[in-house]
Amino acid sequence: MNFSAPWGKDVKWTTWGVTAFLLAIGAIIWVAQRRSGLQEGASVPYIVVLFSLLLIGAAYAFSPRGYRVTASHIEVCRPIGPVRIPLAEVREVRRIGKKEMGGALRVVGSGGFFGYYGAYRNRTLGSFKMYATDLSRSVLLSGKRRIVVSPDRPETFVEVVQSCLGVSHWGRVESKGQ
Repeated sequence: MNFSAPWGKDVKWTTWGVTAFLLAIGAIIWVAQRRSGLQEGASVPYIVVLFSLLLIGAAYAFSPRGYRVTASHIEVCRPIGPVRIPLAEVREVRRIGKKEMGGALRVVGSGGFFGYYGAYRNRTLGSFKMYATDLSRSVLLSGKRRIVVSPDRPETFVEVVQSCLGVSHWGRVESKGQ
């Protein structure tokens, strides 16, 4: 089953703000260079614009665009290629709130530019990976590792994954032999 990864307000504002800032810096340097008439360092504006475009492209490439749940794995869909999480490594799936996400520190990754993705850490969850775009829709996958995602329909996502894991609505693993 497929799920989209809609942007929350914070991701929208951060993405547009950072993009505008990076492009504005390139434009300001270019205009300043042209007005000064200096030929020394003539390639600097081009390098700044190229660096900005590469940064924007890289951030987009690693950002989560959606999720797919199959009988064998959960897939985080990204432009650069999917991240596959084998269901055999997942023991629990549940909704989490702001309280459990509170105080999360980004170790490496993006903190709102095209989404929240990379390695994070906080007191409640410990170390975890995040592939999210709207923290109000957060779902925690626990087992071999902890992963936070934010599908458009979090409750349905939890139910579908629990069904694939053979977990009842009460959180117990159902016997496959009955």
